[in-house]
Amino acid sequence: MTSTNKLPCELIQDLLPLYEDGLCSERSRDLIEEHLSECETCRNIYKTIHEEIHVTAPVSENCAEDESFTQTAQADILKKLSRKLRQDKLFSGGCMLIIGLILAILFSWLSETMFFDSQFGTVPIVDYRIKAEDITVTELYELKNGDIYCTLDSRKPLSIITSSAEIHVPKKYKDRTYKEGWQTVSGKVRFRDKLDGGSLTYTQFSAIFHRTESLTSLENGDAITHESSALYYEGKDDERKLIWKEGQDIKQAPASIEKKAELEKQKNEVSANTDELVTVIFPEDTRFITNE
Repeated sequence: MTSTNKLPCELIQDLLPLYEDGLCSERSRDLIEEHLSECETCRNIYKTIHEEIHVTAPVSENCAEDESFTQTAQADILKKLSRKLRQDKLFSGGCMLIIGLILAILFSWLSETMFFDSQFGTVPIVDYRIKAEDITVTELYELKNGDIYCTLDSRKPLSIITSSAEIHVPKKYKDRTYKEGWQTVSGKVRFRDKLDGGSLTYTQFSAIFHRTESLTSLENGDAITHESSALYYEGKDDERKLIWKEGQDIKQAPASIEKKAELEKQKNEVSANTDELVTVIFPEDTRFITNE
């Protein structure tokens, strides 16, 4: 029968002779008595030991030898107990290590899915966005069509860029035309890149913000538009750095930037990504882009 306290029946039964002779410590005695109150099997064994000692046990003629034997038996029992506890600790530690590795692998996979990022990406424990203070705006131009082109440098490596899937507006203006909305872009590092030192990361990217969004009112079916009057980089803990706002002095894009923007537009038309409000451009091949 399995005991309800932490010590198994085998160890309790080894300690019963010492308990009967009054040689256990107070702590051991309490544990044994607690076990005996709950375990019928061990109670019966103790009853047998008690009866044998008091009825059939001969009177010892050599107390010194009895004492030496008792001490040796007690030492053996304590060694068994210590060995058992060490084995339990090693087993528990091994199980925890395996569980930890499984959870780390699962977390690494989940953290790179769009669903996980959109639902939990800003939760502090899994918020891997680069802080706003680590981002610098190094280029800022207005394109001929009114879109805003910018280049952002990061002091920390990036591996994923997330951006607004829509122009943000106050809730009460969701279903009507509004011209003072805002857009955000964020850079973050994947969990596995944090583990392997960021072998698939970069420290610079450019973005084209398309400032007007055409929509249909859910209330009456009318055509409405949302426009952004401010652009932000949004980092860890939702801290923001202003990239551009309406009325700010801004240079017209040179021919090289206009050409780059046109090429990106053509790529999006080919890949059917014409509805994206933020186009991200990397110094090298595009890697990981998600829209929140």
